Amino acid sequence: MIEPTEGTFLFVSDYQDFTIDTDVTIISIENAENFRHIHRQKHLFNFTKCLFVSRYPQNQSKDFFNWMQQNSNPYYHFGDFDFAGLNIFVNEYQKHLGSRARLFVPENLEQYFVLYGNRELFDKQQIEFDVEGKDEEVRYVCGLIERYRKGVEQEAWIDNSNGI
Repeated sequence: MIEPTEGTFLFVSDYQDFTIDTDVTIISIENAENFRHIHRQKHLFNFTKCLFVSRYPQNQSKDFFNWMQQNSNPYYHFGDFDFAGLNIFVNEYQKHLGSRARLFVPENLEQYFVLYGNRELFDKQQIEFDVEGKDEEVRYVCGLIERYRKGVEQEAWIDNSNGI
């Protein structure tokens, strides 16, 4: 059991020898602020056992992918729900982890698009995002982005930690 004191983080420098049980779900948190306040969002994750990891610092992501390839644990990516966030998931995570990488989609995501969606995210991100061949979760989120012409930043789950 790894339970750092609130406001602290555990950095694993010897990732080659760091092992976890096979029934632990690994959840990568894209935003440092969300990672810092994960206790306010734990209601989103109905996994029995999970290990939250941060994607930062980005220049050390090779270590993360090397470590991930040493285990067979389920992996979910929790990031921003906008085109940039989908690109990060597809091009930085799914690219290395293949079908094992899943996009985490909260049950009430569409409500967050309605209540907390940000049109500026959509307008600023003129990214061509091709959903052809993408998994169901990516297509679903892409559909919400296009339907509402908005994006939802991950921080919305901190600010609304009691849920909708």
